[in-house]
Amino acid sequence: MADNRMRKTDLLTWLESRKRMILTIGVPALILIILLVVVIVVVTGKNKGGKDDGDLTPTPTAAATSTPAPVLLDNTPTTAPTLTPTVAPTPTLTPAATPTLTPLPTTTPVPATPTPLPTVTPTPPATGNLSAEQAYRVLCGYSKEVLNIDKEVTEYDHSYDSVTTFIDGKDCYRFTLTEFVNGRDRNRGDFYISVDGKNCYVQDVETGTFVPLPRG
Repeated sequence: MADNRMRKTDLLTWLESRKRMILTIGVPALILIILLVVVIVVVTGKNKGGKDDGDLTPTPTAAATSTPAPVLLDNTPTTAPTLTPTVAPTPTLTPAATPTLTPLPTTTPVPATPTPLPTVTPTPPATGNLSAEQAYRVLCGYSKEVLNIDKEVTEYDHSYDSVTTFIDGKDCYRFTLTEFVNGRDRNRGDFYISVDGKNCYVQDVETGTFVPLPRG
């Protein structure tokens, strides 16, 4: 008995689920089928009605018209004219003229001519005074120790001013002793000899005064 009840309950449950499924799926499907049928009927009816209406339309009688004679066309193919392309003339390029370079004249440098120094004539000594050469011999009589130089006077080159220097009330010749060292003249001292030949002076570099030297 219990088994029969359980089977009946399962059967009822299964039928209930199928009923729900039919209601869920079957009803919408049925409605969709009905709609498709209605659409097909409507469309078929319109096409049929249109065709019948076309059959009932009276065919107009064509008026009698004269048919023009057919025009015979010449079927001979017409040859298209041949177009000859016009070729533009090729421009002739003239090469640019190469400029001729004229060489500049070669200038030969002319050596500079040294300007001669003006000749200065020394002032002649007054009567009874020594000449410059005589005064130089007086200077040569002084020793290198007195003059404070490395060599004797005669071993140096010498020059003198054309104008005398006034010292202690006397005119004096200034002699410059030089030595050629390393390509240039080196000054070794300036000495002043009075025109009377009695005095020899040297200038103090610091004070600028003239100091007489002892004879010897």
